[in-house]
Amino acid sequence: MVYLGFQIETPTLYDTSAGTHAVRNASTVWKITGAGTYTVKNLQAYLNTGVIRLAIYTSSGAFVMQGNATQTASGTAAWYGHTAFTNQAGQAITNPQLSGETNYILIVAFSAPSHNLYYTAGSAGNSCYISDDYLSGFPASISGVSCTSLNNVYALRCGVE
Repeated sequence: MVYLGFQIETPTLYDTSAGTHAVRNASTVWKITGAGTYTVKNLQAYLNTGVIRLAIYTSSGAFVMQGNATQTASGTAAWYGHTAFTNQAGQAITNPQLSGETNYILIVAFSAPSHNLYYTAGSAGNSCYISDDYLSGFPASISGVSCTSLNNVYALRCGVE
């Protein structure tokens, strides 16, 4: 399996936040190296506590797919996420695919009261904080959504074959 996104298997730094919100990669926009079409096998975040839901957007902010339901981290630091996906209307995507050599944005939504999402240190603008609640579903576009700049590169990844 090839991973689009975060490449460290077991990150060591984590951010504790409270409230319902989302974070996404910003200037760190990821792509699958290699031409062709790839089947999405999983979409994950590395954390130890929290309720999450993840989605994928094009680099221009257009919705691609989202995890089919929220997932709960058990209290042990590990990769949590989705192996089933839906479109924006909530209908199952039976053969989720991404194109190689195309840039994508990965985003994770959280619920209150708190979560511990892992990351590596980055520089200004590597990621951003969105104060909106996307747990029940992500919007058609994140272009123009208010996003507060952060320095971290969050542990978000998408496994493809």
